[in-house]
Amino acid sequence: WDAQRSRGDLGYERARTLLRLGDWSEVPVLIHGLADERLYTRALCFQTLQESTHEAHGFDPKAEASERDAAIQRWTAWWGERSGAAGLSRK
Repeated sequence: WDAQRSRGDLGYERARTLLRLGDWSEVPVLIHGLADERLYTRALCFQTLQESTHEAHGFDPKAEASERDAAIQRWTAWWGERSGAAGLSRK
């Protein structure tokens, strides 16, 4: 699975599928998807994260960009605490 294929919708769908199967390695991809310009993409990424983690961190896919950004920072911090990662990197 190369970096080119990990970008965009295919990468998000792969990450969603893997998380639903119990593989948490692609959580950063879904957190990145929360910042997508498309409501539908944000909503799908959030739905998968919320279903799997039972967390929301105040994220609303329909909220204003500044509110979403603050929630994404909370998601990023949450993931950093659980994964031991200093920060997120998009593969």
